[in-house]
Amino acid sequence: MIKPESGLAWILCEWHTDYVLGWQDGAKSIVSIKSREPDSGFWTIARLFSDGGLGTLFERWIECGRPRESRWLTNGGLDQDCRSLRDACSSNKGIETHITDLKDRFKASESDTRAFLNSLRIYNKFPDVEHFRALDVENYCRPLLKSHNPTSDMGRVLYDAIYNLVAEAAAALGEDRSEWLLASQGSLDEFTLLQRDIQRRFVTRQDVLDAFRAIVTQVSAELPAAVPGTTRLTKKLVKGNVVPTAIAAARRARREWAQYEYANTPPIPNGDPAADFGRLRAIVTSEASESQRIARQSGEPYGDAMLSEIQRRIGALTRDMKDFSGLDSRVLMGLVYDLTARCEIWWSDWFDPDLPDRESA
Repeated sequence: MIKPESGLAWILCEWHTDYVLGWQDGAKSIVSIKSREPDSGFWTIARLFSDGGLGTLFERWIECGRPRESRWLTNGGLDQDCRSLRDACSSNKGIETHITDLKDRFKASESDTRAFLNSLRIYNKFPDVEHFRALDVENYCRPLLKSHNPTSDMGRVLYDAIYNLVAEAAAALGEDRSEWLLASQGSLDEFTLLQRDIQRRFVTRQDVLDAFRAIVTQVSAELPAAVPGTTRLTKKLVKGNVVPTAIAAARRARREWAQYEYANTPPIPNGDPAADFGRLRAIVTSEASESQRIARQSGEPYGDAMLSEIQRRIGALTRDMKDFSGLDSRVLMGLVYDLTARCEIWWSDWFDPDLPDRESA
């Protein structure tokens, strides 16, 4: 997968080579991927052209307008000559030693060969196909989702959503299935069909962000079922002897907080807003701790007294908030209840809320 901070704007699938990358600065990269069975041996220079399609990549580089970068990726090993070529292209040093041999293989001039090699990047530390999903889920999807919900385990769902976007683009699938019929009747010309085919092969940054947002919506809604006595939030408020009406309001407020946090968090966290929410959690936890200390002075159980005190403090806190637009005391109380469900705020002495009701009572 492409890292969020990479500046990638779009991917054109199954075009020119395996795909074309479009960057936000307007540059493009063409990419060719060659998988190799473990027992196939090392890539040699000759094999790069016979099986590896390096000559085809050169032709596509010409056709694509000589983009800034061309990438050749494989999971196979490289022999000494191929490693030398890889290192020369990566550093743009030592390319001259390869030009004489490669220009004949490319059937190109020295200047064209030199320009292509300056653009070429060879990557051979590429995982086997069967490991793609597991690695991308662990390295990218789960860390992104955990920034929204530390308990979420929907990394595979996010990976599959993005994979499906790419698979549909690679197959040039679209919603309108009637246009080839129209074309056969002379209603659409070949150029129009070509343009539509290309358009369907695009996956844009916005497409990925929309898929991410859809999964984050599910993650934010991953709240326990609102059945008394079964959720951590309910158990902890009941243990503190908070009145039933306040418990029902707590569940609603927590959902409001989840919606607020989702709406005000960038699709791909860049650090600053995430740090702000972290600071807000720390402040709210501190206010809850002080509220609990004061409420305990009234004796056990002290849940209602703690609720009154923390509502007073949260009301004062929201009046001073400048960095969080639209955040009122009701929504911020939702954060209090979210932290309660995550066992960061308590309304009684400690107990194990994950035990069955009769054991935790």
